[in-house]
Amino acid sequence: MSNFDLLTKLIPLLEEFQEAKNGTESRSVEHFSDWLNQQVLMRTNFPDKRLPEAGETGLPRGEDKDATLGKMVYYMYRYARFYTKKALKDSPLNSLDEFTFLVTLLHTPVTTKTELIHKMVYDKTTGIELINRLIKQGLVTEEENPADKRSKLIHITDLGRGTLFSSFEELGKVSQIIPGNLTTEELHTLIHLLDKLDNHHIEIWDHHKDSGLDTILEGQRQKKKVS
Repeated sequence: MSNFDLLTKLIPLLEEFQEAKNGTESRSVEHFSDWLNQQVLMRTNFPDKRLPEAGETGLPRGEDKDATLGKMVYYMYRYARFYTKKALKDSPLNSLDEFTFLVTLLHTPVTTKTELIHKMVYDKTTGIELINRLIKQGLVTEEENPADKRSKLIHITDLGRGTLFSSFEELGKVSQIIPGNLTTEELHTLIHLLDKLDNHHIEIWDHHKDSGLDTILEGQRQKKKVS
């Protein structure tokens, strides 16, 4: 390939890079190099030719990219709940939520209700209701916190451990179904990207949970500017 041919291929990518940054980030050679590397990685790992070409707006499927991401994440959550319900049909556990709470308690033997609810990214009311169901079933027990009489310490019980262990085989099948038709490389890429998103959002959850959406959005924009 001649230098001229290479240049003709780079120009559309430069235009795409400029549109992606939308004037909010530096357009240095280093930033372009990082962006280009990400594009090569994504296009190598996701060569799905069935996806329609971008329309006049430059957006896939004629939808807003951010809205599409939210929709896809929500669908995957619903699929996971659908498969999990099948896996737990003969278990005292009623949902994926109850299972994940017990798993967390298994690896964190003693914690407060508030700490567990925060770690599981739940609002307080829903988290308390879920924990109370587990207590009522005898899967979790609670006791006074000697360090703070206002809070309760919760533990997984022997019955909870037994229930959890007996569900692993069926839920292991769910874990095999969820990745679907992704290749090993695609799965690694997806996990990397979701981990990156999780790290971003957990920082908001930990430190700005009570902030309004406008405040959270402005903080996100400021981070993009300096990145």
